[in-house]
Amino acid sequence: MPAFGVRPTTPVGTTTTPPATTTPTPDPHPSPTAAPSPSPSPSGEGDSDRTPPVLDGLSFNPPQIEDGGTTTLMVSVHDDLSGVKKVSGNLRSPSGAAVISFDAQGDPGGTIFGAKIVIPKKAETGNWYVTNLFIPDQADNTLVGTYTAATTPPGGLLKVVSSESDSTPPEVRGATLLKNTVKDGDNDVISVDVQDDISGVATVSGLFQSPNKTAFIPFACHLNPDTQMWDGPFPIPGNASCGEWTIQHIRVADKAGNIATVPGTAQQLASVSFMVTQEGDCDSTPPTLDAFSLNPTVVSNEAASDIIITAQVHDDGTGTVSVIGWASGPPAANGQPPQISFSLTHRPTDPPDIWLGKITVPQYAAKGTWRIGRVRVQDKALNNRDYGPDDPVLAGAIFQVQ
Repeated sequence: MPAFGVRPTTPVGTTTTPPATTTPTPDPHPSPTAAPSPSPSPSGEGDSDRTPPVLDGLSFNPPQIEDGGTTTLMVSVHDDLSGVKKVSGNLRSPSGAAVISFDAQGDPGGTIFGAKIVIPKKAETGNWYVTNLFIPDQADNTLVGTYTAATTPPGGLLKVVSSESDSTPPEVRGATLLKNTVKDGDNDVISVDVQDDISGVATVSGLFQSPNKTAFIPFACHLNPDTQMWDGPFPIPGNASCGEWTIQHIRVADKAGNIATVPGTAQQLASVSFMVTQEGDCDSTPPTLDAFSLNPTVVSNEAASDIIITAQVHDDGTGTVSVIGWASGPPAANGQPPQISFSLTHRPTDPPDIWLGKITVPQYAAKGTWRIGRVRVQDKALNNRDYGPDDPVLAGAIFQVQ
């Protein structure tokens, strides 16, 4: 399934949310280099924010720590009109095997944001560096920075000293299933053989995918002290797609923060699959988005405004359970379009196919034409389908900000 949005990598020690259930986030599609310096807003648009925030500087306090220690990353940033909304990003180890996410705290609209970062025990020795920055303003223009150790902004290096440096992620040796044949609504368990050389395994998680790859089942494992295997129980949805479900990937992390993702096509996972046999109706078809409308289609950016979304969605199998998406505006000065996420709900008093939601257009939002960039629909059997602006049902899903 294609990525649905880009955000800083999940912190070590947590379990990722599977793409089948992830709420979409702005999709800036960062380039592998730092974002260019923004230019002033177009002439005559002084009340339209078209400029992302500007990074003024980075600094670590202290700039050198031992493994297991804590440092504070200070981010100095300013915005020309609407003000900075938040600051987040990633810190990467010298070899690139470990990534630690951070969310910097500060007053919205302020210029100084700070993030406390704990470096794990037995972390890799050397210069860790800020590898990503994600800084939107209140009008959703976003500064997206992607850096290497050589291009990270001044002040973006943190020296880590460790007497037992670990730079190697865990090794996945294989996996087995408790049941190779299940019925929909049943439960199964995956047991993963994972080994780590120095710091020890911290987390094991992954995804199974349906025969037609429209549905995904996540799992998160815990260490079984009796077998030393990592066991992950997972439920099979009611009316799940019948046929062979295969493993999409397994993601492992050690206690030093080193991460590895093993694809299901890897030799040691090639035979990890289970068959779903029919108990009820086999649902392998995602919902269909039949209609999508916005009201009003013209709003002012002098203050925050709401646009009501009405969608008509039908599902011939288990029924629709989720409708989410985002709207994209005119590109900012750095080429990144501002994006606003939304989710729709179904009220019991409404007709069965009607889903309602809203887009909140912020004050100072970029003037011009906004359009719906993506809508994802999901049913109770976890089947998904993404609709984009090229799909006829979203062709007229646009609104104007004045």
